[in-house]
Amino acid sequence: MLDFIFSIWGLIVIALIGMIAHFAKKKAKKETATEVINYFKDHPWYTFFTFIVTVLATIAYQSTLGDGDKPNLELVFGFGYMIDSVINKWTGIEPAKDEAPVETK
Repeated sequence: MLDFIFSIWGLIVIALIGMIAHFAKKKAKKETATEVINYFKDHPWYTFFTFIVTVLATIAYQSTLGDGDKPNLELVFGFGYMIDSVINKWTGIEPAKDEAPVETK
């Protein structure tokens, strides 16, 4: 089991769990399941882009490890969580509800 977790496929699964955790945070913010599902329906390319960037970041990280080095699983989890958050903020899909909107010129 540990061999799988530390393999590239296991790392990708952990990164995807990080993405799912970011979606779970939305639920904790009192967003309904319907709102989260509608996000996927309304923005399938952002979701796909997030998935691809997360997988590529995980592969790039794994390629930097030396022979016998164990990957940092928390870091890989953070890739999924943070990349999803950044892409949502970058695209303006997830505005903060408690902050004033920022105007750009």
